[in-house]
Amino acid sequence: MTASTTEIDYTGMTCIPPNDGTLRYVLKKEGKNTLFVIGLNTSTADENNYDTTVLNAMKIATAKGFDGFVMFNLYPLRATDPTELPPTDNQKLVDQNVAAIQTELTKVANPTILAAWGTNIETREYLGECLRKIVQLPAAKSAEWKHYGELTENGHPRHLSRIWTHVQGDAELSNFGIEEYIKTLK
Repeated sequence: MTASTTEIDYTGMTCIPPNDGTLRYVLKKEGKNTLFVIGLNTSTADENNYDTTVLNAMKIATAKGFDGFVMFNLYPLRATDPTELPPTDNQKLVDQNVAAIQTELTKVANPTILAAWGTNIETREYLGECLRKIVQLPAAKSAEWKHYGELTENGHPRHLSRIWTHVQGDAELSNFGIEEYIKTLK
C-alpha cells in the first residue's frame, strides 16, 4: 500500500516548542499505533507546515499501518542544510532534546523507532554523541529499531528527505542494529 499526499492529514500536529523558528524537539501527530522517527536536524516543518522529510515520514507511517508518528532529530536546531549547524554543540539544547525524546518514548511500551538521519551524521562529531545519548535512554533500550530501504554504502540509515522517490512505499521497515551501529561512529 502506498500513501499519496492526499491521504496524509496534517491537522492536529503538535510542535514542541510551539511556534519556534529556531529549534524543534518534537513534532507529532497522536495515534494509537505510533511510529517514532529520528532524523538528523530540524528543518522547516512545524505544527502548521510540513517539509519533505516529515511528509515522507508520514507516508511511511501510513503505508506501514501506523496511525500516528513522532518526529525527533539528533540535534534540535533548525537548519535546512546540515553543514549550517554550528561546529560545536550547545549542551543545554542537547540535554533538552534528549529529555523530550525520553518523555515521548515513555508513552508507548516497546516503541518502534525509525532511524533516518543519513550520511550527514558524519558532518559534525557531536551528532554521533547525541545519538549515543538517545540510545542510552531507558525507553530507547526497549525500542525496536528499524531503517527504511537499503542502508547507505557506509551503513547509515537513509535520510527521509529524498527516500520516497528512491524506494517508494514498498520497502520494508527492516531491523536496525543500533548498538552495533554506534560502535562504528567516530
